[in-house]
Parts: sequence; structure tokens; C-alpha cells
Amino acid sequence: MKQEEENQETETLKTERIKTPIIFEENLQYLQKLSSQIKDWFKSLSPIGKVTVLIGGLILGGSLINSLLQVVISGLSIAILGLVVYFLYKYLIVNQEGNQK
Repeated sequence: MKQEEENQETETLKTERIKTPIIFEENLQYLQKLSSQIKDWFKSLSPIGKVTVLIGGLILGGSLINSLLQVVISGLSIAILGLVVYFLYKYLIVNQEGNQK
């Protein structure tokens, strides 16, 4: 009975190992196909259309980078504020309680 359970677990693990690369390969193929379609679409544009798409992409990319940097800066600001509040609490509140005793 125990041997059968171990065999089933082994088979399940083997099946999962086989499925993962297949899923990755399917996603990779999909991305390659999508990339090829986008390249073909871009090549079919007029020169003015290409410039317009490039400018739009630069604006979109810049705004994404700006948003990401704002999130990072906000996180750092909150962390610094947390440290300041912690040290103020530690030295002002805790030290006052220690002096009163």
C-alpha cells in the first residue's frame, strides 16, 4: 500500500515536470508570434506613422518609468518617516518613563 502511494507521488511529480516546460514553450511561442505580428504591423506603417508610434511609445515608457520611480520614492519616504517616528518614540517617550521611575 505504501509503495503504491510512493509510486503515485513519483508519477505526479514526473507529470508536473513535463507540463511546466510545455506551458513555458507555448507562452514563448505565443510571444514570438505576437512580436512578429507587431514588427510586421510596424513595418507596414508610413514614415509619419512610424514616427508617431515611436513618440507615443517614448511618452508611454517615460510615464511608466516616472510612475515606478514615484512608487519607489514613496516607499522610501514612508520607511524614513517610520524610522524617525520610531526613534522619537524610543528616545522621547521611553526615556521619559525611565526618568520618572
